[in-house]
This record gives sequence, C-alpha cells and structure tokens, in this order.
Amino acid sequence: MKHHSAFLMILSCLLLLALSLTVCATPTDPSVREEAAYTGGDESRLPPSEPALASESASESKSESASEGVQSDEGGIRLLPDTYFYQTGETHTLNFRTYGETTITHATATGTGFSVIDCSSSTDGGTLTVEYIGGEDKPTVTLLCETADTTTYSCHLYGYTVDNGVYVSSISYDSAFEKYCAALLKSEEMDETAVRRFRESYYSSCATVESYAASSQDETGLLAKSLARGSSTYAVSSSTITVSGYIRWTDDEGNTHPCVNVRVDAMDKDVSFDDTRATCYTDTSGYYSMTIKKQLFDRCDLFIRTLPIGDCYTVVNEQGNEYSVSSYDLSNGYYPNITSGTYSINITVNMSNAAGQAFQVSQAIAYGARYARAMDGTANLDQVTVEYPSTYDHENSCYSSSTHTIHLIPTESTPILYNDWETILHEYGHHIETLYGVGETVGVKHFIDQTNMKNTYVTNKFAANEIKEKALALAWREGWATYFALSAQDYHLSELSTIPNACNDSLYQSPNCIYSLGEGSEFTVTYLLYMLRESTYCGVDYSLGDESIWNSTMASDANDIWEFIFYLYANDVGDIDYLGVLLGRCSYIPNNIVPDTCELYQDTLTIVWERCSSATLCPDSRLTFSFYDKDMTPILSKSFDQDTSQTTGYTSATFTANEWQQLVTQCGGTLHWRVGVYHNDGNYRTGPYYSPLYSHEFFVDSSTLSTEVVYNRSLFSNSGPCLWFRFTAPESGTYGFKTTGEVDTYGELFSAPVAGMTSTDNLLLSDDSSGDGENFSMFYTLSANQTVYLRIRSLTGAQGYFSVHTTCHHHTFVANGFSNHVCNCDICGAHIQEEHCFVTINFKGNVSHTCLVCGYTYGGNGPIHLSFPRSGNVAAVVTSTSFESKGDEE
Repeated sequence: MKHHSAFLMILSCLLLLALSLTVCATPTDPSVREEAAYTGGDESRLPPSEPALASESASESKSESASEGVQSDEGGIRLLPDTYFYQTGETHTLNFRTYGETTITHATATGTGFSVIDCSSSTDGGTLTVEYIGGEDKPTVTLLCETADTTTYSCHLYGYTVDNGVYVSSISYDSAFEKYCAALLKSEEMDETAVRRFRESYYSSCATVESYAASSQDETGLLAKSLARGSSTYAVSSSTITVSGYIRWTDDEGNTHPCVNVRVDAMDKDVSFDDTRATCYTDTSGYYSMTIKKQLFDRCDLFIRTLPIGDCYTVVNEQGNEYSVSSYDLSNGYYPNITSGTYSINITVNMSNAAGQAFQVSQAIAYGARYARAMDGTANLDQVTVEYPSTYDHENSCYSSSTHTIHLIPTESTPILYNDWETILHEYGHHIETLYGVGETVGVKHFIDQTNMKNTYVTNKFAANEIKEKALALAWREGWATYFALSAQDYHLSELSTIPNACNDSLYQSPNCIYSLGEGSEFTVTYLLYMLRESTYCGVDYSLGDESIWNSTMASDANDIWEFIFYLYANDVGDIDYLGVLLGRCSYIPNNIVPDTCELYQDTLTIVWERCSSATLCPDSRLTFSFYDKDMTPILSKSFDQDTSQTTGYTSATFTANEWQQLVTQCGGTLHWRVGVYHNDGNYRTGPYYSPLYSHEFFVDSSTLSTEVVYNRSLFSNSGPCLWFRFTAPESGTYGFKTTGEVDTYGELFSAPVAGMTSTDNLLLSDDSSGDGENFSMFYTLSANQTVYLRIRSLTGAQGYFSVHTTCHHHTFVANGFSNHVCNCDICGAHIQEEHCFVTINFKGNVSHTCLVCGYTYGGNGPIHLSFPRSGNVAAVVTSTSFESKGDEE
C-alpha cells in the first residue's frame, strides 16, 4: 500500500506539472494559421537535434496538418531572416512572401525582446524591420498577415539569448539554439563532444517543452508532448536508444549514391501526432547516428524519416511544404514499444516520385555549398529555398534574390530538372553571387543562346546609352553562375563522376571550343573563367586554380568581365600572354595582329588584322601598339582609332619611316610588341584587353654567327634583297668577315640594325670586293661580348648562293699607336694581318708565325723578314709568341 500510494503521488505530480505548462501556453485564435518557414541551420557540420515542428507533418496527413496549423496546399506566408545572429542594438530587415494563391491585404508585427521598427507589405510579400533590445529569455517577433479570403496567417522569429546578442530562427526556439551550437563548433569554443553534451543538457530540460508552447495550436497536443518528452524535474533513466544507418539515393541508371548533408529525424509513432525525438544530418558518406535520451516510464515506437533539408538549404514543393521519406512508410524500419538498445535503419530513395527527386535536387545544392565553403573557410551560407517543381511566373528556371529562392520550372525543352545538375547549380551560383555581392543584379528576362547578350534580352528595358553596360553586367552574372556550376562539379569529380548529368560538360572543357562572341556573351565569360581555372596550352600549365579565381572574383568587386580582367592585370594574376590567347579566341581582341611586312630592308612598317566577324557588342574602337626591345624596355607606343561603323573585314596601321627606324635601331635585332584593344559604343568604354606578346627576329639565324661554322645562304627575290646576321665576340680580338662564292656581295658592319637598304646610320665598316673574286672581306677589332650586325647585299642586284665566314686573330702586337698591316704567306699566298706598322721586323729570339690556311711555320733564331703589303684582307691568323721588337724600320 505504501509503495502504491507513492506511485500515485508521483503520477499526479507529473500530470499537474504538464497541465500547468499547458495552461501557461499562449492561447491562440483558431482563425490564425501558423506558418513555420523552414530555414534550417547555417554552419554546423555537427548533426543538430531540433524538436518537432508544426510544418514537418505536412506531408504525412492533411487532417493532422490542419490541426497543427501548418502550411496548406492553398497558400501561406513565409518569413526569411536576413542572418542568424543579431547583436544587441542591431537593426535587421527580414523578408516575408506568399506562396500558392495567398494575397496579403494587411500586415502587422509585435515583438518581445525585439522592437518592431517597420512592417511594410504588398499583395505578395513585404519586409519587417526589427531591432534586438534584449531583456527577454524567449525573445520573439510575431508577424500577422490578413489575406483577401479573411484568413489571418502568422509567422514567428524565435530567439536564443546569449551574452552579446541573440541567435534567431523562423522555425523554433530549438532551431535558434542550434544556430548557437553551430557557432560554438565553428569558432572552436567547444569541440564536438562538448557541444553534444551541451545540446543533450538543453534537450533534457523543460525548455524543450516551452518551445512547443510557442508554436503549437493544440493545448491537448501540448499536454501529450509534455508527458512524452518529460521534464528535467523528473529522474532520467540511464537507458538510451541509439539509432544509426545510411541514407542513400538511386539515380535513373540504377547507381546508388550517399545522401550528403540531409536531415534525419528519429520519430516516435503516435496516434495523433508523431513526435520528433532527435535530429541530425548525414555526413559525406550518408551516415547518421542519434541517441535518444529517455525519461521515466518512457517508451518509443521508433522509426526514422529523412528530408531533403540541409544546414543551408531546403527543398520544398510549390506550396512550400517539405518533402520527406520515412522508414515506417517504406516498411523497412519500425521498432514499437522499445525502451533501450541500438538499432540500424537505412533508407534508399529513388527517382520514381517528386519526394525522391527532391533528394537529388538537394544533393546538387549540398555539393555547391561544400564547394563555396572549400573556397571560403569562413563561409556563412544563408538559407536558400528550392521550389521543385515550381510554377513561378517565369519562362525558365530562375533565382529570386529578394527571397533567396530557386524556382526549378519545367519547360518544353527541359521537362526534367531534378537531374539537371548544371541548371540547379547555375541557379545556386546566383544565390552565391547575391550573398557575396558578385556583380550587379540586372533583373531582366533574357534568352540563352550563342549570340551576344545585347541581342538576347529585352532591349527596351533600358535606354540606348545603358544597353552595353547592362548587357555586360548580365553576361557577367550569368557566365559566372555557370562557371560556378561547372567548377563545383569538377571539384568533387571523384564523388560525382558516376552520376548521370553531373560532371559531363563538354561545352567549355575543350580548348578547341571557341566562342567568337565578344565581351557581351555569357558563353565567353564562362569559357574564359573555366580555361583560366585549369588549362594547359602548348605544353605549359597556366592553371590559376579554383581558389585564385574565387579570390580574384571577390577581391575585384567586378560588375562585368572587363573589370575582372582589369583586376588580373593590375594584380599580376595569371599569365598575360595566355589570357591574350583566350581573349583572341573569344573575339575580345582581333586575331593575328601581325605585320603585313616586317623586314629590315623595308622603309616603313604596316600591321594588318581582321576585325571580329561575329555579333560583338561593339567593334574594336581603338588599338594601342606597344613595342619593346629584347630586354622588354619600352621603345614606342602608338594608338590608332578605328571606324566603328566597320565591323568586319581587314584593317591596318602604318608607322612612319622615322618611327620604323626608331624601332629597328633600338630593338637590338628582335622586335616585341603587344596590342591593347579598347571597345567603346560612345557610352561605356571597356579595355584595354591585351594581346599575347608578338616577336619578330630580324636575322637569318636566331643564334649568333660563329667562328667555327660556315653559313651557306642565298640572295634571291623570294628571300629578300639583303640578309642580316648578328655576331657577338666570344673574347677580345680582331675578327674577320667575308663571303666566298660566285655572287657579287657587298658587306656592311653596323653597331645596331637599321631599316631600309640605303641607311648608313650606325655603320662601322663596309667593303665591296676585297675578298676573292667579287666577294667582300673585312676585319674589325671587338671587345669580349660586343655585338655587331652584318648586312650582306648586292650592289648590282645579282642573285645566287654564297658562304659566310667569320675568323678571329689572336696576335695583337701594336707599336707607335699604328695597326692594320697585312702580309702574304710565301707558301700559299694567303693574307696575313699583323697589328703594327712595320714593313720589316727584326725579331730576336725563338719566334714562330704559322699560317692557319696551309700550316707553314716561319721561325728560328735570327731576324725574320716578311713582306707586308699595305692592302689586303684577312684570310688567316698569325700567332706570335716570345718575341720582342729590336728596332723600328718603316
């Protein structure tokens, strides 16, 4: 009897406590319909444990949905926070919007812990501005919207108070608490174990029961939940229920993949309303694990359900209701009346219905979010809602930046969208653009085709002087979003390669896929970014990589492709020549800007190029040519304005004779130039876009002439009226230059090359016929590493073959400041040069002079008398050692 009475007393206390909690709940007007817009978490990879939400039962039972005040098929209101943490004193603006057939006639808002500053509405939505002022344990904002059918809908903003502010959610107090847990984990103030214990403590307290009071319509249901969940005032059983497993999805070809970052709820089956006992998110393998803390007399009818909801996205139907798949409905995981134990429940969804298809949609978003977070480790990705399928009033799938909503709209050309990863991630790319402020939102309807953006959207949206600027902004936003879609898939290629329609782009991956559409095309924007990200050209790796493109995008704050490229130029990002190659492919610059004639024998320089033949936004209006010497020191820069009425055909630029002479004289034998191309429609100027560096070698051989090699060349009309050679002395000495052969040659030695056939600027020495026959032969003393330039031509216009010889003299005896004496070898008659002024020299000692042509050696004791005629040219080298001059004789 004693024990029985104690039991009855405990049970009575439990019922009274639960009833008191129910009575304290805020009474609600039956005509007011609650709207729980599901936004989920924003950062944490730790599986959060949120309580049951009124909206979560929407897909289970319409009769249950009505009693719980969830969003109905007819319509509703959705509240979207701008961020998830408010500091005390901060002002924030929240958007709310309708869905279905709902039409707002009036909206009001109240707050506890929040000051409502403004509430503005239109027929399909509005904005709510609030300031967090603190002072409340459960800060709340309540939005009431009256509609045309006299129904009043309500939405709430729930807050979890911390020392320096409040974390908010439009779902529940528990969801706001989860935002705080995510922040703790991200900031490393707590590790995963500490956060898990913190959450378990939170959910074992009566605070969880109070959170239901804020969102529940049914006081009887609240009492049932209170009894089922228990209170921290009761003893907690040491027994636990653990459930884990894998959530997977099967594609249209039968391949199975893990569901990454989707929500999993541990459910307790009930006659009236199924309770959510714990919640977590899957990892990258689709694995989940949850532990249910039980209270006294607690039993559980366990099953799990999974939803295509992640920590920063929610996939809903067009009425705004979440999709879900449960193991109870699939009859593959239901454990009634259990009190403890470990259970494994797996779910695999397929594409046979919209609920299963929503999971593939969620996976595309999940991988896009993972890519953004990989690029920016501090990424706090705001919630995005994906409506699939959507009947939003638009021709194609689109993204609404005001509500952070992606509308996947089936069309005749694309009736199936759930497996179109590029489209889904393209629209999610627009969400990322909005979060990070990438580009300008133009907000006009346009059609994607392979023409210039100027021709692909409603041109009467803007004045004529705005069209180019707005078109470029539109092309940048659209092209960057597609680049994001492709890069996000490529980044996770190892995980996504077996998914049909993922990672299968062939449009932009091939370097041979050239879109000659100019700067106003979203195709060329995507192509440029994609090829800069990862590409090899002519065997050289020019890849910038994902992070460099991402960081440059964010740092540039570009509104169009020109501003982005200008940032690359200004910050020396990437290879300017490779970028010039890509710009040429896309007709940002004309291709093949090359000289029509660029040889030293010409008197002037003319450069020709073909103007872009595609439908460019505006043709090149100005080209600036910049010339450099072999050390890349600037020589000359000159601009040429183009006739913008001419959009196709060839055009040219001609430099004056003086300019050409300046370039040749200062170029050092190799001319380098780069072209900057401007585009100007009279209102918005872009450029310069720079071409690759062009180079032209003026000499027959890129290497210098050598004393070891004989060069065989020809003078014919097809090889030009003259030939130029460059020679750099390997060491100090006297060097000879000559030709042999049957052609009448004329040789000229210059300190720098000159233009034209008759100029004598920089001339050092010349000769006509001092060599054999009609060949020239001359010599010149050079210092080590000194460079000279040899021009060979025919004064008579003769044509034919000849050979070029270069020789070196090491004997450099000089007396009385004179030099340049020549003698003949007595044996072979070859010319021998001695660099002194004596006709006869008396040598004392052991002296030898060797003719390098025939090898005969003059030498011995006593005087040596050689005949030195005062004319002739070098054909051999005399080497003299161990001698001294005994006397001078002229």
